[in-house]
Amino acid sequence: KIRRPTSIQRQAIPLGLSGISFTATAETGSGKTLCYVIPMLIHAVHQKKPPRKQGPCTLTVVPARELAIQITDQIIPLANVLGVTIAQAIGRSDHHDEICRIVGTRDECAAQCVVGTLGRVAQYIKSGVISTLRL
Repeated sequence: KIRRPTSIQRQAIPLGLSGISFTATAETGSGKTLCYVIPMLIHAVHQKKPPRKQGPCTLTVVPARELAIQITDQIIPLANVLGVTIAQAIGRSDHHDEICRIVGTRDECAAQCVVGTLGRVAQYIKSGVISTLRL
C-alpha cells in the first residue's frame, strides 16, 4: 500500500507528469518504479483505446525477464483500477498468448502498455507485432 510518496516519488512524479525527460537514482525499495509508472498510466488513460494491431501507447523496455515481470506485477493493480490494459513481451513465454495480448483480438483492443525485454521487444517491432506509431 502507498501511504505517502517517498522522497524520489515526490521529486520525480511531477517531472514525469509534465513530460520532462529526467534521470533519477535512489536506493532499492525506494519506489522508483512508480516514478514512471504513474505518469505512464495517466498518459494511457488519456489516450483512445488502441484498435487491434495499433497499440501500444506506452512501451517499457528492460534488460531482464525477471525485471519485466516485477514491473508488470507492480503496474497491474493500478492499471486495473484505471482500466488500462497491460501486456508483456518477454522471453521464455508462449508467443501466441503474448501476441494476442499485445495486438488484441476480435473482441478486445490492443494493449495500451507493453512491458518487455529488449530482445523480445525488438523481435516484435521488427515483425510488426508491436506498432510504434502511437508511442
